[in-house]
Amino acid sequence: MSKKLPPEVEEGNIEYKRKLCGLTKYRNIQLQSQMKWRIQEGNGCAIYLIGVDDDGSIVKLNTKDRKESLRNIKKIAKNIDAFVENIEFKSNYYEITIKNNFKNIDFYEKRIVFLGESNVGKSTLISVMTKNISDDGNGSARLALFNHKHEMFTGVTSSISIQYFDYKDSSKVNTKEYKIVLIDLPGNKKYKKTKYFGLQGLDPELVVYVIDNNTPLNKIKECINLTKFLKLPLLIVLNKVDLYDTSSIKRKIQNCDFIETSCTQNFNITELQHKFIKDNINTSSNLDYEIDDSSSLLSQILLEDDIIFQIYEVYHLTDLGLIVSGIQLAGEIKDKMKVKLGPLYTKNGPKFVDVNVTSIHSYEIPCNILHTDHLGTMVIQFKDNEAQKEFTSKMPKSIYLCNYILPLYDHIKCQLTLTNHVTNLKVGQQIQIFTRNLIIECILIDIENGKIIKKNETNIVTLRLAKQCYLRTLDKFIFDDGIIKGWGVIYKLTINSASGTG
Repeated sequence: MSKKLPPEVEEGNIEYKRKLCGLTKYRNIQLQSQMKWRIQEGNGCAIYLIGVDDDGSIVKLNTKDRKESLRNIKKIAKNIDAFVENIEFKSNYYEITIKNNFKNIDFYEKRIVFLGESNVGKSTLISVMTKNISDDGNGSARLALFNHKHEMFTGVTSSISIQYFDYKDSSKVNTKEYKIVLIDLPGNKKYKKTKYFGLQGLDPELVVYVIDNNTPLNKIKECINLTKFLKLPLLIVLNKVDLYDTSSIKRKIQNCDFIETSCTQNFNITELQHKFIKDNINTSSNLDYEIDDSSSLLSQILLEDDIIFQIYEVYHLTDLGLIVSGIQLAGEIKDKMKVKLGPLYTKNGPKFVDVNVTSIHSYEIPCNILHTDHLGTMVIQFKDNEAQKEFTSKMPKSIYLCNYILPLYDHIKCQLTLTNHVTNLKVGQQIQIFTRNLIIECILIDIENGKIIKKNETNIVTLRLAKQCYLRTLDKFIFDDGIIKGWGVIYKLTINSASGTG
């Protein structure tokens, strides 16, 4: 009885093939898709056993079939930008290791966030632009973007969905590749934490506010004011224009840059994409609010050797380990690099632990380096098993990968403007602020000019943070307690170890 291997498993990175001979064009396409999937399952590596049936039976191939099979597997790998790393002859079959060509990805990344109330068509609009899916009028296109099961049932986006389309600018001497990244943020007020993180933590270059004839005027004004404070250009998209008369709402936004669209009619979809590409958004606004970010504010300078990756999503897969997604704030992270992860808050205070980066992906493409200001996903491994258990039990998100222990602060001095607060703000009050990937509970401990802050007033205040956090001067924050009640800019950071907590 001939030797037999365990049967092939549908999942994982190991594929059995009796032989790869006499391949048609259609069969080649099938095999390329299959190899891509096996490589993805193996986090960039697949193992092919040639001369083995699906049930594990070993089939002795003749010389002609062996040579043709090896030639074909190399061609298939090359066609998907992979390569055969190793061929080892076992007892009557070949074990072939195939790996992705890791790339040093170099492109310009333009991030655009989409805001809007629920059911105005943000997700549908993004799906039509990036997936080339026409909408049926019932929101079928948006299903391609939903991340969680409850979103499928409710039609309400609760997480951050990131999609993109590629663009090559051949008008210059050297063709420049762009990724136009469209970030769908939740419109429901229950998910405001996610919305604020997308606006501040992902460093967008443009805000697209999607509205329809049911969008309240106060919501439009709130978005205009918020983008003005964050110094982000704003484009208003008047969507679903095939369903109503637009004359009334256009009068309300006549001083803003806007475009009309319809996903069911495919109206102005290409024109909207061109606006994203051509950078022709009018950044002016008729608002009178100005933030003081002059040179008198102390800016924290990131050193040339600093490496900081800001994490916004953490999840665990049994086969791969811990996966983190985020944005490279400074420096470059390389494959196999040793870095620190933190801050992790323990009963003994915040700490940083050592981890290894075992793989990097940028827009589903494996790469060996992640450049500054690019989004990416990494697999990390802990050196300390206890630290890994502690981390996976809490799965914190307000954390970083870095090459040194980041400075943590528990007091901030800032310029705070009160907008919609119904009562005066006094010393001793507790407020919640949103900045980058952080949600921080604070207590107002000092007002520089006076004892209270009234609506529409700006003052210099000191806030004591409930826990030590990594912040930077000139970081902006939003003060929200049900509605946006104010915003501010940090210009001094201090630590009082007696009051700082983990």
